Amino acid sequence: MSHVGCAWTFFTGKNKIAPTLCEKDDALPSPQFRGKSLRFDEIVTIAETYSKKEYDRRVEPSFSMTPLMAYLIRRELNEVKREMEIHDESRHFTHFYA
Repeated sequence: MSHVGCAWTFFTGKNKIAPTLCEKDDALPSPQFRGKSLRFDEIVTIAETYSKKEYDRRVEPSFSMTPLMAYLIRRELNEVKREMEIHDESRHFTHFYA
């Protein structure tokens, strides 16, 4: 089998498991830890985006969120979630902020 130009690296907190090469028809190697896992789609999609010059992604340095602002945002999110129609079998996936 020939190697395809791909490698996987698993991260879990501070632990890093070394990358491994994959062969053409290999499945994703399974990590040797419990908890989170990582899987890549076989179809790669590449889309254009804006350059650094066209779109500044940095956070405004003068903006600082107060505890009151954070509370108001959480409250508004909870209100929106309460208004949404949710399928009975999906209700347990809905997270409300305390």
